[in-house]
Amino acid sequence: MTAPPSRTSTQLMRSTWMRASALAAIAVSALFAGSFWNESSPEQWTSTQIEELLGDSPWARPAEVKFLGDRGGSSLPGLGSPSGRGRTSRTPLPRTSPWPGAGGGIGFPYAKKAFESDVTLVWTSALPIRQALARQGVHDELRDVRAADDYIVTIDGLPLPLAPLAETPDVFRQGARLELKDGSVIHAHRVEVRPRPGAAGIELYFPRAAISEHDKPLQVRIAAGDYVLEAKFKPAEMVYRGR
Repeated sequence: MTAPPSRTSTQLMRSTWMRASALAAIAVSALFAGSFWNESSPEQWTSTQIEELLGDSPWARPAEVKFLGDRGGSSLPGLGSPSGRGRTSRTPLPRTSPWPGAGGGIGFPYAKKAFESDVTLVWTSALPIRQALARQGVHDELRDVRAADDYIVTIDGLPLPLAPLAETPDVFRQGARLELKDGSVIHAHRVEVRPRPGAAGIELYFPRAAISEHDKPLQVRIAAGDYVLEAKFKPAEMVYRGR
């Protein structure tokens, strides 16, 4: 029978793991330190760079979309949205009837049309995101004030089947949570619909908690209707100008 590891070896393993994690965080921070958002001022960012920052950056993550209507939990990473930006998906769209008279053969169980994916979860309270939005003319002083007390996560590119729920946005608040790696959960306490270029965005407000750049990735999970939107954010990559 194999003897259990001694307390000394266990402590050594834990110390080695913590040191490796810290080095990995430093390496990631160094990698993004050379990114355009750290090398140039917001006034110098190009429109292409702003789109990158808002669409695919440490603060803007493509969402995985799961359809739970059949309780099968099938993953639909490319579910379509009303706007035109995003990645092309060949995943069939589950055919639901989210509003009366929906056309185009929308029903159950699957649609044949391929959609462009544009479901992104954006950490809107982050300073670089607010600066990028200001460059697009979507500056909101109230959002800036609230960002001091809350984490703000925006659903950018609402999936077509969920679009009608924007009229009752509290549905999103009830199903929104931040899942931290220590097992704790932060529930959204406020929701607002804000205009964004191309479409409305659903903004979810979470009370601030102590999140360090050395923390493990956290997950944003939003359940609404028959769908779940999920995206992971890595605190080590979200360091902006040393903060």
